[in-house]
Amino acid sequence: MGLLRCIYCNEDKPESAFTLEHTIPRFLGGAYAPDEFKVRAVCGPCNHNLGLFVDAGFEKCWFVNQALWGITQRTFDYSADAGMQLNCLGAVKAKLPGIKDDEVCEIWLGPHGEQVYWIRQDDKRTYWYSGGNPRTAKSTPSRAYFTFSIKSELNVGLAWRTFRDAFAGRKVKKIMMTTVLDADVKSIGFSDPDELDLQRIAYLQTAKDLGHGHLSIYAKYDIRFMAKLALGVGFALFGRSATDSNCAATLRRALTSLDEDAADGMLGTGAFHRKDEQLLKLLGDPNAVALWVSLHPEGVALNLNIGATQQWTVKCADIADVDHEKLQHLNLGRGVLLYEHLKRSVSLSSAAFIAHQSSSYVHPELAEIATEIARRQSFKLSGDGTI
Repeated sequence: MGLLRCIYCNEDKPESAFTLEHTIPRFLGGAYAPDEFKVRAVCGPCNHNLGLFVDAGFEKCWFVNQALWGITQRTFDYSADAGMQLNCLGAVKAKLPGIKDDEVCEIWLGPHGEQVYWIRQDDKRTYWYSGGNPRTAKSTPSRAYFTFSIKSELNVGLAWRTFRDAFAGRKVKKIMMTTVLDADVKSIGFSDPDELDLQRIAYLQTAKDLGHGHLSIYAKYDIRFMAKLALGVGFALFGRSATDSNCAATLRRALTSLDEDAADGMLGTGAFHRKDEQLLKLLGDPNAVALWVSLHPEGVALNLNIGATQQWTVKCADIADVDHEKLQHLNLGRGVLLYEHLKRSVSLSSAAFIAHQSSSYVHPELAEIATEIARRQSFKLSGDGTI
């Protein structure tokens, strides 16, 4: 059996050690990306560990979390039997009864302002993660306290399904703080409160100031992720020559090193650079995650745009390392729009997208998607109220 080289760790390993890699992660809609972005050039350890920490470190940062939640609200299928993801507002500063020194209480919101207080183990290594360390959250017992809001009546079925689906795959004891008539909360995974739960419920219902929304931010949360994305997309589009280059070596150092200075030499703009608002709107769709690849004097540039509110740019290849025919295909730029909740993606040139955005040209797939999103929005406040 021959050896293959992993595009991330750059080590030669047996072919059996390699697994399917979504070079565009699933949380960005990568499961529905064109097949060219799904490769078998990543070893199992890299696929697992980088997904668990590099991808999660980006996805769970508050800025990204908010941008993705905005897309969810605009594209969610309100007529489906599914709950909407909760939105994290940060940790409360108040010390709840029985909370331990190594625990934190986060407040999360449902689709109509429903409140959830999740008391979980705090991991200082992943202090900026909304929801904490994903590995710890799956294995360590925790508790969450749920309450409906007045606005839940707008679509109580959606709130009910959201509570049902919340914290799936985690060891979370779910406790209801709102009295629910004519429905059994145990049927959607809730438990009876014990004495500690009753103390916490009384505290949460009477406390005047919980200090909502305390956020911890790691200023360089995006560097390793953008290095990984550039390596993966560069390989998917341009092949091995892109990942054997000097540019790839720079990206790999930024990805694999724990030294924050390892990103020196990596070209691009991050979350805290001054935003080009015109470019942000020009290359963004409020309902999608967009990735664009284009030629730049410094090389081939990759632009990630989330919901036309957040964007990043990184150099993913040197022009000299890309086949001339593939460079010609790029022309003025090409990209893919990812609509995770619609389970769709659209590949197109940046020129076609800009023309569609300016209404000088109607792109048939984008027009079809706009119609479907409008249909979904029509259900947003028309729930029948049943649970």
